[in-house]
Amino acid sequence: MQKLLSVAGPLLAIIGLPLLFWPTLIMIFALVKQANAQMVLKPKHIIIFIGVQILWLILILGLSYTMILKPLNLHF
Repeated sequence: MQKLLSVAGPLLAIIGLPLLFWPTLIMIFALVKQANAQMVLKPKHIIIFIGVQILWLILILGLSYTMILKPLNLHF
Protein backbone atom coordinates (compact mmCIF):
# COMPACT_ATOMS: atom_id res chain seq x y z
CA MET A 1 0.00 0.00 0.00
CA GLN A 2 2.87 2.36 0.84
CA LYS A 3 4.39 1.75 -2.60
CA LEU A 4 1.05 2.40 -4.31
CA LEU A 5 0.57 5.65 -2.43
CA SER A 6 4.09 6.82 -3.19
CA VAL A 7 3.27 6.53 -6.90
CA ALA A 8 -0.40 7.51 -6.79
CA GLY A 9 0.01 10.47 -4.43
CA PRO A 10 1.87 12.79 -6.82
CA LEU A 11 -0.36 11.70 -9.71
CA LEU A 12 -3.48 12.51 -7.71
CA ALA A 13 -1.99 15.89 -6.82
CA ILE A 14 -1.33 16.69 -10.49
CA ILE A 15 -4.78 15.52 -11.55
CA GLY A 16 -6.40 17.39 -8.66
CA LEU A 17 -4.63 20.68 -9.37
CA PRO A 18 -7.35 21.95 -11.75
CA LEU A 19 -9.86 21.43 -8.94
CA LEU A 20 -8.26 24.41 -7.22
CA PHE A 21 -9.01 26.68 -10.14
CA TRP A 22 -12.47 25.84 -11.49
CA PRO A 23 -14.43 27.68 -8.73
CA THR A 24 -12.13 30.67 -9.22
CA LEU A 25 -12.76 30.74 -12.97
CA ILE A 26 -16.52 30.40 -12.53
CA MET A 27 -16.66 33.21 -9.97
CA ILE A 28 -14.41 35.52 -12.00
CA PHE A 29 -16.59 34.87 -15.05
CA ALA A 30 -19.71 35.72 -13.03
CA LEU A 31 -18.16 38.94 -11.67
CA VAL A 32 -17.02 40.04 -15.15
CA LYS A 33 -20.44 39.25 -16.60
CA GLN A 34 -22.05 41.28 -13.85
CA ALA A 35 -19.68 44.19 -14.50
CA ASN A 36 -20.32 44.04 -18.27
CA ALA A 37 -24.06 44.17 -17.66
CA GLN A 38 -23.56 47.60 -16.05
CA MET A 39 -24.67 46.20 -12.70
CA VAL A 40 -23.26 47.64 -9.53
CA LEU A 41 -20.59 45.36 -8.12
CA LYS A 42 -21.52 45.14 -4.47
CA PRO A 43 -18.92 44.61 -1.74
CA LYS A 44 -21.03 41.66 -0.61
CA HIS A 45 -20.17 39.84 -3.84
CA ILE A 46 -16.44 40.42 -3.37
CA ILE A 47 -16.63 39.16 0.23
CA ILE A 48 -18.52 36.04 -0.90
CA PHE A 49 -15.90 35.48 -3.62
CA ILE A 50 -13.00 35.70 -1.16
CA GLY A 51 -14.82 33.53 1.39
CA VAL A 52 -15.52 30.78 -1.12
CA GLN A 53 -11.87 30.81 -2.22
CA ILE A 54 -10.64 30.48 1.37
CA LEU A 55 -13.08 27.64 2.15
CA TRP A 56 -12.17 25.86 -1.09
CA LEU A 57 -8.44 26.04 -0.27
CA ILE A 58 -9.08 24.70 3.24
CA LEU A 59 -11.07 21.81 1.75
CA ILE A 60 -8.43 20.93 -0.84
CA LEU A 61 -5.54 21.21 1.65
CA GLY A 62 -7.44 19.09 4.17
CA LEU A 63 -8.18 16.40 1.62
CA SER A 64 -4.60 16.36 0.37
CA TYR A 65 -3.35 15.99 3.93
CA THR A 66 -5.71 13.16 4.91
CA MET A 67 -5.56 11.25 1.62
CA ILE A 68 -1.92 11.72 0.54
CA LEU A 69 0.38 12.99 3.29
CA LYS A 70 -1.06 11.17 6.29
CA PRO A 71 -0.90 7.65 4.75
CA LEU A 72 2.69 8.36 3.69
CA ASN A 73 3.59 9.52 7.23
CA LEU A 74 4.56 12.95 5.89
CA HIS A 75 3.78 15.97 8.05
CA PHE A 76 3.91 19.71 7.47
